Parts: sequence; C-alpha cells; structure tokens
Amino acid sequence: PVYRACGTGSATQYIMGFIGLSIALVFSLFTAIGPVGYGGTGLMWAMQVSDHKGDDAFIPAIIMAVLWILQSFFFIWMLYKLYKYYKQDKASLAKAKSELFASEVKASLGA
Repeated sequence: PVYRACGTGSATQYIMGFIGLSIALVFSLFTAIGPVGYGGTGLMWAMQVSDHKGDDAFIPAIIMAVLWILQSFFFIWMLYKLYKYYKQDKASLAKAKSELFASEVKASLGA
C-alpha cells in the first residue's frame, strides 16, 4: 500500500499505508518490550532469561530486543516520511476530497 499510495496518489492507499505501518509499529513495540509468556523476545524476556539461564542465553536475547527496537524506530521513520510525502502531494489531497465526496454521494443514493 505504501508504494501504491506514493505512485498513484490515492488517498485510500495512503490510509491503508498508515494503518499497515501503525499496526507494524505497535507489534514491533510490543515485541521489543517482550512481556514474558506472550512470545515476544524483548527486554523483559531477556531479563528473565538472564536470571534463569545466565549470560550465554542473555546475549542473543538482548540482541533480538535491540533489533526489535531498531525496527520500531524504522517504522516511526517510515510513518513520518509517508506523512510528509502525503502532505506534499497536492494531487492526493484533491483526490481525497473527491473520493470522500463520491463516497458520500453513493451513500446518499443508496448505491
């Protein structure tokens, strides 16, 4: 959706891109935190591994937590860039208004 949004300027594709990146960001943050018992390999899980298994298992666990944190920053950066590109794309703003108007007309006609 992000590539199509930037290529076509469709407001619907921009919205799908924002939603997709937001869901990915929430998942990455959840996994970076790593609540124990939920399958996340983040910071909380790394601390539990350190307490029970020692440093040999802690090092890979903390590497995974750092990678999830880096991925979260990447998604934040992507959301920022997509928002910036959306604001600069004047055609998409006009198209968003026309798509909104068209959908309202269809809804009022019962189509």
